[in-house]
Amino acid sequence: MLPGPVTHSQLILGITLIFAVATLCQLVAPKLRLPALVLLLPAGFLLGIWVPGANPLAILGDSFGPIVDLVVAIILYQGGMDLASRKIDRDDRRTVWGLVFVGGAITWACATALMWGAIGMPFDIALLAGAIVIVSGPTVVNPLLSYVRPKTRIRNVLLWESTFLDPVGALTAVIVFQAIKAHGQSGLLDDIATFVVGICIAIVFAALGLGVMYLASKLTHDDNTMGTQVLLGSVIL
Repeated sequence: MLPGPVTHSQLILGITLIFAVATLCQLVAPKLRLPALVLLLPAGFLLGIWVPGANPLAILGDSFGPIVDLVVAIILYQGGMDLASRKIDRDDRRTVWGLVFVGGAITWACATALMWGAIGMPFDIALLAGAIVIVSGPTVVNPLLSYVRPKTRIRNVLLWESTFLDPVGALTAVIVFQAIKAHGQSGLLDDIATFVVGICIAIVFAALGLGVMYLASKLTHDDNTMGTQVLLGSVIL
């Protein structure tokens, strides 16, 4: 929580510094031969601590959570669209599935064991933290790939893996969290049923969203500007 109300001037300063420092990190990182992410992460933490107006809760208030949800949805959709231009063969598909499910499980197990055994976290909390560690995503992997510049085949495999692992890790963390919350309580079957119904509803609305997107794109008549707006609006809807 913030120590007190944030003034208009502090908000302007905080927002300005966020853009300035983020740009500076991306300019300096290549000179230091580092991925930009290595500088962006600590810079973001420090700004949030030292500059009251740079705290997301100060800028967005109660809108912070919903906006993050929408932005993550857009990022994942953009990552999926990017994959459409990065074809991989059958062998590479098996590699991707192995990285997502076998690699994700190994990461989860190792992170849980480390936090439970070495740090001394309660096992259920370590299990949840280990599930969260699974999540990587294109926003993490893309800057690293831009720095390392691997061969095209390896780059494509890692982009597919990171894009798929993002929702898989997030769903795993949600399931573990709900299981911990419901442990020792009645109504576990109701919670499972609610989760399954939620997944089914999401699939139905995803299909409807694709339909809306297709029909709306037909109305743009090859207008690229309007087409981009229609695409973004359909994803958010």
